[in-house]
Amino acid sequence: MLATIINVILILLGSAAGLLFKNLISERLMSILTHALGLCVLGIGISSIIGTQDTLCVIVCMAAGTVL
Repeated sequence: MLATIINVILILLGSAAGLLFKNLISERLMSILTHALGLCVLGIGISSIIGTQDTLCVIVCMAAGTVL
């Protein structure tokens, strides 16, 4: 429970910092950061799929998430 509270607080602080400093970051840098974070998420997803025993469940959940 404590980890969830800390996570919520840090997300709110990060969002506030992003809103305050968004004018200081160029569009090019923002695009590069978005692509870099997307690649990180892709890497985490691929490593999770490789490590799982239930690949069909992952595929069904991805399809359901896409529909939602």
